[in-house]
Amino acid sequence: MPWMKKINIFILFCVFVIVNCKASRVTIATYNLWNVMFNWEVRKQYVANKLLQLDVDFIAFQEVRSHQSSSWSQLHELQHMLPTYKWLLYQPVQKVIPPKYGAPIGWEMEGMGILSRLPITSHTLQSLVQKSRLDRNKRVVLHANVQSGGKSVTVSVVHLSSDRSQQCDNVAQILYQLKQHSTSCSIILGDFNTYTNYEWPVLALKAGKFSITNKCSTFHQHGRRNQVEIDETYIDVWTQAYPTDKGYTFSNMPEPGFESRPDRILVSHNCAVVLNAQLAGVGSEYKNQFENQILWNRYWSLFKSAKSSYYAYSGSSCYFDCGPHASCRCGICVAGGDKNDCLLPNCSECSSTVFRKIITLAIVTLYIIFNIFYTIINFIKPFKTCNLGNLVQKKQKYFYSKEKKMCRNWWMYFCLCFYRIPIIFMIILNLCFVIGIYVLCLNILKDSLSSINAIIQEEFNPSDHLMLISQLKLV
Repeated sequence: MPWMKKINIFILFCVFVIVNCKASRVTIATYNLWNVMFNWEVRKQYVANKLLQLDVDFIAFQEVRSHQSSSWSQLHELQHMLPTYKWLLYQPVQKVIPPKYGAPIGWEMEGMGILSRLPITSHTLQSLVQKSRLDRNKRVVLHANVQSGGKSVTVSVVHLSSDRSQQCDNVAQILYQLKQHSTSCSIILGDFNTYTNYEWPVLALKAGKFSITNKCSTFHQHGRRNQVEIDETYIDVWTQAYPTDKGYTFSNMPEPGFESRPDRILVSHNCAVVLNAQLAGVGSEYKNQFENQILWNRYWSLFKSAKSSYYAYSGSSCYFDCGPHASCRCGICVAGGDKNDCLLPNCSECSSTVFRKIITLAIVTLYIIFNIFYTIINFIKPFKTCNLGNLVQKKQKYFYSKEKKMCRNWWMYFCLCFYRIPIIFMIILNLCFVIGIYVLCLNILKDSLSSINAIIQEEFNPSDHLMLISQLKLV
């Protein structure tokens, strides 16, 4: 019928409109991952949960660690937890300067990368000029072409220098690169290391050139880069969404608190419409969700350090610098200032003696648990245990046969030494053993437990940066 045909056409049209509207919307984010600081095994769960919760399509990461001996990085671990992010780019930039006493093997390289649900068709790496005496870190830009709804978007991930002068030089290089290779739709995002009193490099990027009033021009008066100008201008997604909100993203620490906005997403004017922007990664939220796991991770790290001491490993036990408020001891950061670092096997909290004590306590504890388990089984059956000398008088065939088997297997008397004690006494005795083991742990592992509980507030934060997220409608 003609009316049925019209209905089908209308339905197809509606589906086409919905699909295309959805395809034209993309959620992007930038996040300084804070390398492997403070319990990465716990923090990565929080980061993965956030990406799922916020439904991010594309996220740029800075300060990403990887192993020198392989290509395995923190992003590979996140991708393993988030299989919908089929596209991964990671670029190691430099070998991390080790802490004062060296570092254990692993996570030696640091760089930047991308996780994406959207296809990444190509990418290039741009090296930036490194001439600052204040900042010895190598700086690069990761350029990637991303496909979204049939539209090609050039995405440039940056982590600019902390030196003002070098920021200006590097922005000039970025503008020159974009002039040569950028598409009609361009996004620049990452950690710009922007100071609240020195936004001139970012202003130059937004304007697509160094204007006469831009104080960066003083660094380029005699260079060709001063004349670099591109056709595109950029909008800052945060100021577009919230013109009066400062939107500070650094530092997500109790002290000194939020003080600047280095994390930015800049979108070319003709590329997209900013639908919204938000920040994620507040420390209190992370602490409430993962405090117990953080504590357990500290226990496990100290045990591994004690094991290393037992096997005569020497050197530092941390993959990172604990900062100005804590020292690295036994693979964890311990409050009390940064002057109390110790080398393995010379840490009293995780010495070879501590390892032997932990193993002994573990064996005794397992032995008691085994007896408690047997007590519970006995209680549930149920059948009564007997006192010494009453074996023959028992009338229950099953119980009697079990006792005979016990007599034939002498080792069972050792493994189940409480078997011939009345069950109520077995329970009381086992509880006494549990309390005894707990008191022993508090005494012989006093220093170790004190270090585990000496947690600085920074450790209850997922990063020293907040994650910046924005939803865009591509045009």
